[in-house]
Amino acid sequence: MLIDQKVQDIWEAQDRADTARREADKISVIARVFQSTLNRLRGTPVSDLMKEAESNTDGAQAKENVKEKEKKDKDKEDKKAAKASAKAAKASAKDAEDGGDGDDGGDGDDGSDGDDDDNESVSSNGSTNSMVDDIRRKEGHERTRDERKFVGVDIVINPENYAHLSVTEAEEMQFDPDYQCELTKLTIEKIKFLPEQISLAAPFLHGEKEFEVHRLLNKFLKGNDDAYYKYVDFRAGDASGQQLDGHSDSDEEEGDEKHQVRAYRALTLTCTILISLP
Repeated sequence: MLIDQKVQDIWEAQDRADTARREADKISVIARVFQSTLNRLRGTPVSDLMKEAESNTDGAQAKENVKEKEKKDKDKEDKKAAKASAKAAKASAKDAEDGGDGDDGGDGDDGSDGDDDDNESVSSNGSTNSMVDDIRRKEGHERTRDERKFVGVDIVINPENYAHLSVTEAEEMQFDPDYQCELTKLTIEKIKFLPEQISLAAPFLHGEKEFEVHRLLNKFLKGNDDAYYKYVDFRAGDASGQQLDGHSDSDEEEGDEKHQVRAYRALTLTCTILISLP
């Protein structure tokens, strides 16, 4: 019992040391940025400083204009979605009233499930895009570590989305190790089109960094976070590996066959993309 307590104390001390080291690195980065800015100010004429201040003011105003425009566009999309939902509900109610309990107004097995899946996919993509935009607009100290890593990857393939960054923010990102991405744009684009299932994507991933980028892209671009994979595991079976009631281990079952078809299509698409790359 005493040994376990000592081990716990050692782990806690190591954690505190890591936290202190990271805070010290941040302070060091800030000091370097401050010193470089001070040196630049000392060697720049006052007239040039005034022009730069005016330029920064214009940039801040442009940033605010972009945020306001994005907010208006989002409100417009929400209104369109609400109108479409109300229209669909009205049409559904009308169909139910006309069809009653007859065969013409049945369960919709001839494709209604597919439409629901498509609507769910569209909704998920919309919310994911909104989440990515929010991460891009966040200040550096507001981002989590995974968000900083994703920005480091995203800025390689979408640098135009970070034109609003100030010089100070860009310098801070340059010295923060979480923002550093050593993969090329071509490699990231290849990983972006790989299947989300790690078992299908693994043969095309080389090294820990590519696996990490695959995880980040799935999490922020497709919305497949840890909760999503836990849900998938729950649907497949319980924690002990036993299949849930109602699930069959036969390959001839409809669910298994659908999964195999999707996996085959994903693998075919991946191979086609890799062959077409230069």
